[in-house]
Amino acid sequence: MRTSDFVPTQSQIVAITVAYDSEDVIADCLTSLLDQSVPNMRIIIVDNASDDRTVERINKVIYERKLNIGIEIAGDTPVNRPLPRVLLIRAHDNRGFAAGCNIGLSAAKHRSAADLFWLLNPDCQAERNCAAAYLQMAAKKPDFGLMGGRTLFCDDGRIIQSDGGQMSKWTAVCRNLNQGQRADLAHSPEAGELTFISGANLVASRTFLDTVGPMPEEYFLYYEEVAWALKPTPLPLLTCPDAEVSHRGGTAAGSGTLGRAPSAFSNYFNYRNRLRLAVRHCPTALPGAYAYSILKIAQLTLKGAFNEAWGAFLGLHQLQPTKAIQQRLGPAATRIAMGR
Repeated sequence: MRTSDFVPTQSQIVAITVAYDSEDVIADCLTSLLDQSVPNMRIIIVDNASDDRTVERINKVIYERKLNIGIEIAGDTPVNRPLPRVLLIRAHDNRGFAAGCNIGLSAAKHRSAADLFWLLNPDCQAERNCAAAYLQMAAKKPDFGLMGGRTLFCDDGRIIQSDGGQMSKWTAVCRNLNQGQRADLAHSPEAGELTFISGANLVASRTFLDTVGPMPEEYFLYYEEVAWALKPTPLPLLTCPDAEVSHRGGTAAGSGTLGRAPSAFSNYFNYRNRLRLAVRHCPTALPGAYAYSILKIAQLTLKGAFNEAWGAFLGLHQLQPTKAIQQRLGPAATRIAMGR
C-alpha cells in the first residue's frame, strides 16, 4: 500500500473511527465515510492493536477505491504534518475507547484546520449527507460543545437507538432518548433535555476540546462520553436529527440491543463505570446507583444469567474480572483497564 503525499486540508470536519477487532464491520463504515457528500473530508482510523484482519480490510477498501493512505504509529508522527485523505494510526496497545479517540482527536486538532471532529463507531454506517448536516447545523449554531445526530439500529425498520441521552441524578443510570421508537414518528429532543451524546455518533467542536480537554480515559469502555459531557463548560449540547447513522451495536463488546441482552464482558464495565461516574460527578447518586445495580444483578441471577450477573457483580465492586473477560481483553489491555 502506497503512502499518500501529505497535503494541507481545508476540510471543516474530520471523521475519527476507533477500531478494535473490527474486521467484520470496518469496510462498511469506511466506505460510508468515503461516500460522504462533503468533498475530500479527512478520515482518521485509529486501530487499537487489533488481533484480527481489521487493517487488511481497511487497506483493501482503499486499494479498491484507488486512493492513497497514510499509515503511522501512534506517538511517532510530528504534529505539524498535514492530514492525508485517509490516515490509519496504529496504537501500540489497546488502551481503551477513549484513549483511541484521543489519539485521533489530537492528530485532527493539530494537523488540520477543522472546527468539527466527528467520532463514529466502526460498526456504524453513515448516511451520505451526515457530515454535511453536521456542518450546516454548526454554521447555524457555532457556539456548542458536543453535537449528536440520530443513531438508528441496523436493519430494524428505522428504529432509533439514540437521540442523545439523559443520566438520572438519583442512580447515575443513563438512558438513550427515543430508543425503540420509529424514526418517522419520534420528535428529536431539545438540546436542553440532554445530559450526554452517544459516543457511537458524536461531534466535538474545537472550542470544546480547547475548553475541557481530551476524553477521560479512566473508564476504558463505557461512560467516557458521559463523563466528557459532564465536564464544566458553558458550551451547550446540540442535536442534529438530519445526521443519521445506522449502528449494529455490540460487535466488539457484546453491548445490549433491542433483541439481545448485554454480555458478561459488557456488564462488567457498565456496572463498574456507573459507580465510578457517580463518585466523580454525582456523589449523591451513589446509594441509588448501588441499590439499582444490586437489584438488576438479582434479576439476572433469577433468570439464570449467572455469567452476566457475576460479571456485573465483579464490576460493581471494582474487583478483577473473570478469566474469560481477561482473555478477551488480552494481558496488556487487562493491565491497562485494571490499572485505572
